[in-house]
Amino acid sequence: MKSVLNHPHLRRLLAETEAVRSEAERLRRTLSDAQLTWKPEPGVWSVADCFEHLRKIDKAYIRRMNEAVESVGPGKAAFKPSLFGRGFIHFLSPQSRVKMKAPKGVRPPTDIASAPAEAVDRFLDQQAALLDLLRRADGKDLNAGKFASPLASIVRLSVGEGLTVLVVHEQRHLRQAQRLTERADFPA
Repeated sequence: MKSVLNHPHLRRLLAETEAVRSEAERLRRTLSDAQLTWKPEPGVWSVADCFEHLRKIDKAYIRRMNEAVESVGPGKAAFKPSLFGRGFIHFLSPQSRVKMKAPKGVRPPTDIASAPAEAVDRFLDQQAALLDLLRRADGKDLNAGKFASPLASIVRLSVGEGLTVLVVHEQRHLRQAQRLTERADFPA
């Protein structure tokens, strides 16, 4: 369901989220279970692992951000992330060269109990909540509504920063999944 948002930053985030969703749907349609769970070596995430991680992160953040969006008043100001927010957004973006270990609570399980394709389906279901949140944030003050990160309470983000973090983080791990499929040793 496509919709037009008034805020230019949210329009961009919506377009980027829909692009991630489209690519996730393509991978879900075109990859076999063996391809979705393939790992080039132990300790490296599979395509399914990337999507399971994103689902867990999105779920944790969206739960916190729902309250923040509801508490924020109207606003039309341009999105202006704080210095910390800009750094955090860059740190989690696909352009970042920094490798990090995901916190334990949002790592994919070492053995996915259900069918691997369901990991992508669960991500797509969860991403619908992100699309809804983007729409509900339209017309709100994106620079307000500070909330604590569910992974590190010392990290406090505005609604706009939180939404941007989720989108760039999805792009980062989508790119990670795509790189797996581009490897010469990726199963046919």
